[in-house]
Amino acid sequence: MKIHELKCHFEAFEAKALNLKNWEYRLNDRNYKIGDILIEKEYFPEQDKFTGREIEEQVIWMLKGGSFGIPAGYVIMTTKELSRKQ
Repeated sequence: MKIHELKCHFEAFEAKALNLKNWEYRLNDRNYKIGDILIEKEYFPEQDKFTGREIEEQVIWMLKGGSFGIPAGYVIMTTKELSRKQ
């Protein structure tokens, strides 16, 4: 199990904070695995600024690229929230 600290654009972060989004679509450049922990940090790219809000999640399911129309090298991960820092 690895811990990954990730930028999360504010629109996607808000959807996670409202429990509307429990998945991540990412380039699989970190070799994500089921059981890994994602620490998503709310980020405003236009200002290159983090807000301090974070959501910690665990990867509970994955669909790897190369199938179902997902480009090779990408992954869709279903996540379960563990904690949040507001």
